[in-house]
Amino acid sequence: MIQQWKHSGRLTDTPSSKEIEHGKLARRAAAEGCVLLKNEGILPLRISDPIALFGGGAGKTIKGGIGSGDVNNRKTVSIYEGLMEAGATITSTSWIEDYQKRYSDARNTWKEVILEAARHVENHFDAYAAHPFMMPENRVNEACFNYASGYGYSDQGRDILESDLSGASAAIYVVSRIAGEGKDRRLQEGDYYLSGKEKEDLLFLNRCHIPTVLIINAGGPVEITDILEEAVCIKAVLNVSQPGQEAGHAVADILFGKVSPSGRLTSTW
Repeated sequence: MIQQWKHSGRLTDTPSSKEIEHGKLARRAAAEGCVLLKNEGILPLRISDPIALFGGGAGKTIKGGIGSGDVNNRKTVSIYEGLMEAGATITSTSWIEDYQKRYSDARNTWKEVILEAARHVENHFDAYAAHPFMMPENRVNEACFNYASGYGYSDQGRDILESDLSGASAAIYVVSRIAGEGKDRRLQEGDYYLSGKEKEDLLFLNRCHIPTVLIINAGGPVEITDILEEAVCIKAVLNVSQPGQEAGHAVADILFGKVSPSGRLTSTW
């Protein structure tokens, strides 16, 4: 007798009522877990004021950890999507679209590396863990290139242009890091430290004198002391960590003042 398979997920594109309710809970939990590290009068933003949005995590927000924490979900709402659905006007859509393509190319390159590495190990997870994916705009130095056993990114993403800021009252810059399980963090630029490109971008925004909100989308620490001293344009710092599938909605709720981030350093981390 053949048993009938029962699926824990859905076989249709329509979310179930349970999914919708769980999504609402995930949105509230994500906002409650965020930690506001700095705010010099810039937050909350006004929904009517145009915003320039940059950084690897803007359109490719990291929802959670890798390894056993890398669960399959129907959809992850990026910060870009969350802001747009909240009704915000984004002046830098061409920058985000350009990065989306670079990200897609980088993922395809990474997949080829993983498949090749898997041919030479007994446990395929070892190939996955030894070659963590890195956001394509993070500059990978020679040490990192060797550590990752053969791949790195020379494509840094296009520069921020003054036209990307045209009409914007503020900028949001999202620094993202993949962290979870395996050989996923390094004490070097592009990981624990900001990448060269990230520093260039933030210093450019500083030269343009545009008030900036820096968002940290990472499951581990990122050193930002130096950039806060150099880029006085950074008026707010929000640590969203790995906020799950409702990431963009939760971040928009905080940025526009619908929700106050209730994370506290002494008890949350």
